[in-house]
Amino acid sequence: MLIVSVGTSHRSCRGFGTEHRRFLWYLRQATLVRRPLQETVAWKVMLGRFNAMKDRFNRVRADCYEQALSDIENRFGAQSLATSLAHRDFVPWNMHYDRIGRLFVFDWELAQDQSIQGWDMFHYHLAQRAMRHGRFGKAFFERLKSSEEADEIADFEGHMLFYLVDIALFLRDRLARAPAVKENKYLRLVEHEIWVRCANLDTRRKTWLNRLLQPKPCEAGEGQLLGAIAEREASRDVPG
Repeated sequence: MLIVSVGTSHRSCRGFGTEHRRFLWYLRQATLVRRPLQETVAWKVMLGRFNAMKDRFNRVRADCYEQALSDIENRFGAQSLATSLAHRDFVPWNMHYDRIGRLFVFDWELAQDQSIQGWDMFHYHLAQRAMRHGRFGKAFFERLKSSEEADEIADFEGHMLFYLVDIALFLRDRLARAPAVKENKYLRLVEHEIWVRCANLDTRRKTWLNRLLQPKPCEAGEGQLLGAIAEREASRDVPG
């Protein structure tokens, strides 16, 4: 059943807590499929998006994505991966608690089967961080890596790289289909993180790519506006 409306809810969600972990655990257990990387739906979709768009990328951007995809393939090889359904927009403004405290998640139209472990958890934290602060930073990733919700992810860096490339190609594909839409700031942040992880790019290309992808400082008041939007969405109550 696809739930796209907020339904009956009691209060909004604040922060990633026990109910979020429990919800994602049950979702994973109910839809768990083990597949080699190359046989997963997520990998095939991601690779298909890249192959469809790479001729429109400049050489350096294409090389960065190719390096990242190669790194993912080398990390996971032929090992059997635990994959499951991912919501793919698992953020506070798409969920509420019902009257007895259970998490109610809606807006499933972006959901995808056979996604990697941790996809929704990564998106929850990174999307909120980008909205509130306009940047990620090394300390943020270190905190996330040592958090309780990351404990079950054996190869944190590999799964994080997969998420970053997957969401970036999704956003690039959306831009290609709607060229009038302005480039998403989240896309620039994510592509910058992909560049940071592309250790095998030569120095000249990394310098050029750094200039291209380095997140720009927020204009006056923009950071406060993004923070206010995030606070409003996270604290919004819907009458039950």
